[in-house]
Amino acid sequence: MVGESSVGRGAAGALCCDAVEGSGWADRGRWRLRARWGIARLLAASALAALAVPAPAGAHALLVESLPAEAAVLPAAPTQLVLRFNSRIEHKLSQAALIDGAGARRPLAMEADAPPDRLIAALPALAPGSYTVDWQVLSVDGHRVAGQLHFSVASPG
Repeated sequence: MVGESSVGRGAAGALCCDAVEGSGWADRGRWRLRARWGIARLLAASALAALAVPAPAGAHALLVESLPAEAAVLPAAPTQLVLRFNSRIEHKLSQAALIDGAGARRPLAMEADAPPDRLIAALPALAPGSYTVDWQVLSVDGHRVAGQLHFSVASPG
């Protein structure tokens, strides 16, 4: 009978709360709310887990340090170029060139016994002026990475 009891038996004989008129809608609403919160928690946990996964080891080589430094104005001409990357590079397939203020390009000979994360080259005698180093390296992950480095040698006096 409707309205007499809040607990009844469903079609399969299981206890249910639908014996009182209207109580089934409230239970369904609570269940839906719990389900939505459960899904939201699952999505949040998945997002946090994805952020916690470290980046793959085969990332592209990035220039992290250079000598001379980018945009440096040097009182004397440097004798050596050093480019340090965040990962190993393939020396035999990497190159660099020096470009002077007039646009003349000179390839640089790389040291074969440089550390695995560095390109090292002897620089020719440099007159005062602006210079650009055009470099290209092959990362151990197989990707080519290129960039430029700018520096100047100041006039004496």
